[in-house]
Amino acid sequence: SVREAQPLYADIKDLAVDVYSNNKKWNILYLCTRWGKTRTNLSLMQLHNLGNDHRVSVMFSYVGTVRNSYFKDISTLTDYENFMFVDLSEVKDVNKKYKEIVSWLESDKMHHVLLYFALTGGTRCFNERKKLVNKLNQYKKVAFVEEADFGAHCDNVNIDKKIDKANEEKISQLAKIKNIIKKNNIENVYV
Repeated sequence: SVREAQPLYADIKDLAVDVYSNNKKWNILYLCTRWGKTRTNLSLMQLHNLGNDHRVSVMFSYVGTVRNSYFKDISTLTDYENFMFVDLSEVKDVNKKYKEIVSWLESDKMHHVLLYFALTGGTRCFNERKKLVNKLNQYKKVAFVEEADFGAHCDNVNIDKKIDKANEEKISQLAKIKNIIKKNNIENVYV
């Protein structure tokens, strides 16, 4: 069932507006646990949609719970009723989904599409997921890398080593998606 979301906390609103206003290509956000990363990123997507006609967002992640968080908020909160959520792992017919997305975007200038791009699986899975992102190249896009520090929590080491490990993980993930970002009209990246 769809319900109205609680109003965003002022901190989340302020952060989203500040980061958006900086207008940098690459943005690394170190947000603490329970901050509200999903709502922060959805707010950034809305700001990009309003301000620069970025109508498509690509969410990259290794962690499946990220998918669930975005899907739940988009599916159940009235704040995001102008969003379409597409899990690229579930797309069986790229041409059919492409037509559906274009129809959605063209039906209302406030419509936005969030493409969830799981970074799990082998090269074949990765290449299949890229097809729809590539096909939507006529639209300006914003990319998000969620849980880029995944795995950093596994080592029983001091905080400095954890931060170094997290940064290595971020660099590794960004290298994996860098080509997609370069070739697909993606103008801003949030990590």
